[in-house]
Amino acid sequence: MKRLVVYHPQKMMAGYLTDLIEKSERFTTLGAVSSTEELYSVAEKGDVDMILLSVSCTNTNTIKIVRELRHRVVGVRIAIYSQGEIT
Repeated sequence: MKRLVVYHPQKMMAGYLTDLIEKSERFTTLGAVSSTEELYSVAEKGDVDMILLSVSCTNTNTIKIVRELRHRVVGVRIAIYSQGEIT
């Protein structure tokens, strides 16, 4: 199983995504976070395989977060997602 951290700027949405992902039984979630400080903390503590990162980050831009994560957590995979529009 891959160990995953989920980031979304709204804590409730991060929780929903975590529940959905855990149902697939392919991932173990190490955390559902809503701030970059939480993200860095969880990513540095655990043995993280992948980070699911929302494109709509708060207080900074996504590219800056990706660069920082690559510096702090060597070898982590980062998947960036967007909610998109519901039509």
